[in-house]
Amino acid sequence: MLITKFFADNLYSFDNAELDLTIQREPKRSIIDAEYLEERPKFRFKRVCILSGANATGKTNLGRLMHSVQHFVVSHEIEPMATYLKKIVSDASKKASVQLEYVTPIDNKLHLLEIILLPENTSKALLIKYRAILIPKNATAQASRKKLLSIDSTDVSSKQNKIYIEANPQQDDITYLSKVIEIWNQNKSDTALFGWRYYLSHTINKQEIQKSDIKINVLQNILTTFDSSIEEVTEIFTKQGKDKEPTGFLIKFSNSHQVILDIAGEMTNGSMERLSKGTYEAIHVANFVSRVFSDRDYIQSKNNTISLTYYLDESMAFSHTELEIAVVNLIVQKLPRFAQFFYTTHNHDILEMAYPTHTYAFLAKKRDGKTHFIQPEHLFKRNDRQLINYVKNNVFHTLPKTTGIDKLLDY
Repeated sequence: MLITKFFADNLYSFDNAELDLTIQREPKRSIIDAEYLEERPKFRFKRVCILSGANATGKTNLGRLMHSVQHFVVSHEIEPMATYLKKIVSDASKKASVQLEYVTPIDNKLHLLEIILLPENTSKALLIKYRAILIPKNATAQASRKKLLSIDSTDVSSKQNKIYIEANPQQDDITYLSKVIEIWNQNKSDTALFGWRYYLSHTINKQEIQKSDIKINVLQNILTTFDSSIEEVTEIFTKQGKDKEPTGFLIKFSNSHQVILDIAGEMTNGSMERLSKGTYEAIHVANFVSRVFSDRDYIQSKNNTISLTYYLDESMAFSHTELEIAVVNLIVQKLPRFAQFFYTTHNHDILEMAYPTHTYAFLAKKRDGKTHFIQPEHLFKRNDRQLINYVKNNVFHTLPKTTGIDKLLDY
């Protein structure tokens, strides 16, 4: 699954917010390789999306919502999805909706899933629409999207590689559920060939971290870069019969101090104060980077059409800007062929990296508390704009207002 568009309305603070992840103009020079489908070279998509915005604009919530919809595509679990959307709806008296448009490289199909949460006075909770087409060989992403949207319930033919389904909330629950699952099962091979990795701010689930996730060479190189007083990082093993099982890591400092980490990267010997906040965050960054490395190796050895979503949310807020830039660049360069990397940050220096304009997107919250996306490539005709100057001059209305704090100067 490669996401080509994400839309949310009346959920969290999102108000008709659309994030377009297709590329309309091919950049003349780009250090991000292969932003196109192998068998559909005119179909271009963004492999990297760097998201920036003021506090509380929805960067973390975007990750939560994207993750939930991706999980729904695989699980088909309607009730949990309905419960989740009811919790995050902004105005329950109005309908809310989320759309996920995505492409599956294994079969060159473009899909659109729309989940509509009906107003609270409606007898049924959800209305689900799903459609898919085979992307024409010479079609652009925009032309393919237009064709996809032209399909409705009266224009469906398997011979024409079209699929459309609308789950009617007026039907009984059993029919409703069966119809949705039946159509998705026709595309089961697609959904089995994608995965994701979301590290959302302050919500990393340690139970999901596998013992093989953290690579020792990645952990050592990242930690010794973030803290020059760290001399070495070694693995800790315990014997399981004749085999040795990795159970953690030992961090050795130049003054002979030591810190023990468990397999999930948490300190076990009460030495939390020994690491700076930035270095502590770097442990989880190393975990994330290790996963990218492992996925890349696995995909290259198996099937290069497996697609992945990575979402790293404000995980280097306490790190020096040069370290943050170095890690982001490392991840981008090591992405598997069909992978997308979403990264959220407050650091304006990230805007000075040599990425094309379409790599960046901004979240802006209006005075009424509603969030929308701003995409610079839709505003400029050229790819060589210096985005940082526009951001510092608040052209995108993304800088926080400091009026309330300024008033305290006269207190």
